[in-house]
Amino acid sequence: MAASSIDYLDKSNTRLKHRKSVEKCTVDSNDTELLKKHFSLEFEEESKGEDAGFADALVSDKLLDRPAYPTLPLFRGKCYLSENELFSNQGIYRDILWIIISLSVVFIFPLILWDGYPDEFEVRSFFRHTELVWCSLLHISTWPIVALSLVVASLVPMTEFIILPSYLSKPLKSSRWLSYFVSSPSVHHWKISIVLSLMLTMTVSTQLFLQMAFPSLLWNPFMWGWYTVYLPKDANQTIQRGCFSNPKDASNSQPLCLTEHEWSQLSSGTLSSRNPDDVATVLAGLHYLKSQSGGLVINALARNVVNSIPALRQNMEGLLPVLNDNNAKMNLSLVIFENDSEDGTRDAFKQWAQEEADGKDRYTLDIIQCGDKNPDCRLNIVDRYEVMPSFGNPTASGVGKLGDFRQIAMNHILSNPQYDNYSHMIVLDVDLGVSISPLGLLHTLGLENAELSQTHVIASSSRQSWPGSFGSVVPPYDLSAYRPKKTDKNQRLRRMHRQFCELMPKGDRWRNMCDAASPMQLFLVRSDDDFISNKGRPYEVESAFNGLTIYPLPVIREKGKEVFYDAGDDNQRCEHISINLALNDHMYVNPKWKMNLKPNKPGGPSGIVVVKTILLTFFARVPVITSVLVGNWLFFALFFMSCWIVTMSARSICKRLELEKNQQLEEEV
Repeated sequence: MAASSIDYLDKSNTRLKHRKSVEKCTVDSNDTELLKKHFSLEFEEESKGEDAGFADALVSDKLLDRPAYPTLPLFRGKCYLSENELFSNQGIYRDILWIIISLSVVFIFPLILWDGYPDEFEVRSFFRHTELVWCSLLHISTWPIVALSLVVASLVPMTEFIILPSYLSKPLKSSRWLSYFVSSPSVHHWKISIVLSLMLTMTVSTQLFLQMAFPSLLWNPFMWGWYTVYLPKDANQTIQRGCFSNPKDASNSQPLCLTEHEWSQLSSGTLSSRNPDDVATVLAGLHYLKSQSGGLVINALARNVVNSIPALRQNMEGLLPVLNDNNAKMNLSLVIFENDSEDGTRDAFKQWAQEEADGKDRYTLDIIQCGDKNPDCRLNIVDRYEVMPSFGNPTASGVGKLGDFRQIAMNHILSNPQYDNYSHMIVLDVDLGVSISPLGLLHTLGLENAELSQTHVIASSSRQSWPGSFGSVVPPYDLSAYRPKKTDKNQRLRRMHRQFCELMPKGDRWRNMCDAASPMQLFLVRSDDDFISNKGRPYEVESAFNGLTIYPLPVIREKGKEVFYDAGDDNQRCEHISINLALNDHMYVNPKWKMNLKPNKPGGPSGIVVVKTILLTFFARVPVITSVLVGNWLFFALFFMSCWIVTMSARSICKRLELEKNQQLEEEV
């Protein structure tokens, strides 16, 4: 039987055979049977022509410059290395060096790439900063990636090269590069990194489109068991048990006569009855609302949201126990601008308004009309998400007429004498359908002894699952309305984000979507929102919305015509940014006032129409699709390879130490 060109390791021996000056190392028929027995592999009995050097093609001197492992044959050229040569102190030092280099990539690379460093550079904040950078680059938490790399690296055999079965030899005849690629994944770290990073990129992209097209908790396994959506109907039942009219009647152990669980339920899990600061701030807000505030007017746009009206009504009625004082009516109104609905939204609002006016008269429901000739506002305006940003229509606005409609609603409030004494306007997204957190609202009004909300705009920190993250990243959801406070520490990040948006010219639909796709923007939002950074206190931003924001009406009236909604000079900027920039040089986000959005009904649009919009926006723009997909894949490869090298090098060190210990025991014997 002809000898094969593949050398072997006899597992029955404790040491590798050591041969020197051998022209070619071969195996005979007995050796072939041994390979079959130990590795369950099949080999051709003969190798001719191009296949004759198959084993040599898989083995090169370059492989020996990397960590080597004892489970299969190891070569220097065509001959064996002894175990002593293989497991030496020099090899251990080399593995340690690989670990240091890989950890440097993980921890030093984020510091070099971006700024936005934490104010206090402690060990905890340093690790958190590193994690936030990588999460933003990968669009998924780092922990699943670390866990995956550890599991895969632990399962892969530690070999210098993989001996392929004979049925793979024929395809390799004309694909020598393929044989090199599939060989030794445990040594060629870049190979496994390329393969798995591509798989991860495709997996993340698939989950992103699933969450956008068919939003569901099912696609977000990392939210299972801990993420709670607080509904207004449950909050209404709970808030009735509170003693808001006479808070002094409450005991010290149950402020406002509410248990700890009820405090959590009425604040979407952010406030605690055991935290003296939380209790004092909520009581300050309650005192301001009853003794100083002129009332609250809620301002909302509506189109095809008939299914969300019951939740909105429950939120309105959930504020009544907080506002009413000994059954005295307080100023509470809801101003609605509705247009072009096809599901009966306007009729549902009319019925609600009539029911409230006929007998209850607890608050005002004000539905804006569009003149005598068109009272129901049938404007025949196509929804912004139905205007596709295709090759032929790249400047289709992602904002549409939202700025105009919000301006109409705000002008209606400012010009109507009915609202002259109202102190605050709350702007919210109707379609969210979750609790607006009554205690969180009181906490916002009570910040800094109820002074902050009278002079500054304050946004909630409402959040939802980040598409593509499988629920491992849950940031404040409205990245389009967010603008960070400008500082020297985030100068580079802001510049890189601007350059990311400038991949396409002004007016292009990409300018509207780049905020939601930018890893720099995601990092800025999450670093501001991080508890280690803000310690639970309101933090400054230039603009934010997050589905629920409160505005001091006296400040708006004082600014006059300087305050307005628009979509920017290219008709692509989020409409909330203009009014936020016009009111103050900065505003605040209160991390203790939030809504937990439903995974199956996230903020903003969803469905097949939105997926088509995203696909057309990306694939119709070569610079965009190249930057996003290639960049995401490269960062996946870099991070995964670093984790992989650390794991494999650590395994190599352990194996070397184990063999050294066994050798010492043998020598003693």
